[in-house]
Amino acid sequence: MHTEPPDASPAAVGALVEAAAAIPGVPQAPLADLRGKLAQHAFNLVVAGEFKRCKSSLINALLGAGLLPAFVSHPIPLRQAGRLRHDFEERIKASVRDFRREMLDRIEATLAGIETAIGQGRALRQRGESETASRQRELAEGLGRIAVLEARSLSDL
Repeated sequence: MHTEPPDASPAAVGALVEAAAAIPGVPQAPLADLRGKLAQHAFNLVVAGEFKRCKSSLINALLGAGLLPAFVSHPIPLRQAGRLRHDFEERIKASVRDFRREMLDRIEATLAGIETAIGQGRALRQRGESETASRQRELAEGLGRIAVLEARSLSDL
């Protein structure tokens, strides 16, 4: 089971904010904004440095999980950079649950559609069989009339 190290938790970051607030001369407005973001469990953390200087490894160590690729032979383009939240693992699990729920809903809708199509096919088959039986009776009656007419015409000869 994954547990975050104490120095990566929102509470620890909050303690750092409070420690910074106690330093004379530190502007309080940005710290108040950071407190609000911590309360929402959303804040930006910028890690900058030269290429191949273990920034991803640092973030992975802070999060306690290997979420970012480390030790790659080529730099990661900026367009692949993203935001990570402290609840990343929970959000992934929720996404998997949502995906499974959506797939089950789609499967159920597909099954309902198949059942409807089967019902319509059966109704068409029954209608076709009924129409065929009716047409066969009509043809049999027509053949009977033809046979009567033939018998009359032969007797007239």
